[in-house]
Amino acid sequence: MTARKWTLALLALWALCIAASVAVPWLTPARGDGLTRGLNIVMTFLAWQAAAGLVAIAVWITGRRVAATWLRWLARLPLLLAILLVLGLAGLLLWVNLGHPGRPETPPASAPAVPTQPRPPVPAEE
Repeated sequence: MTARKWTLALLALWALCIAASVAVPWLTPARGDGLTRGLNIVMTFLAWQAAAGLVAIAVWITGRRVAATWLRWLARLPLLLAILLVLGLAGLLLWVNLGHPGRPETPPASAPAVPTQPRPPVPAEE
């Protein structure tokens, strides 16, 4: 197979992975309780995106062997989009963690009173 055919085949595989990263989580029911409910959907999306990222690296490598045409430029697009996704997620995490600090911790208004003398003994019932 020529480099052109490999590049086209890998581009089709990349497009399928991207389509699966949207379709599979959409069709997956949420599992879990409380805070973790629906985390399986997010992880499914990220797993398919990771697979698409690996295919994007292969597309970039095979696309370098193609003559300088539109296909060579198209072979660069998947990896650039994967890098953009990673930078976007990192920026979102930084914005959430640094942009909105939590509440400052305040000590309680007053500590509960501690008795200084022992309690009198409770009389036993007869």
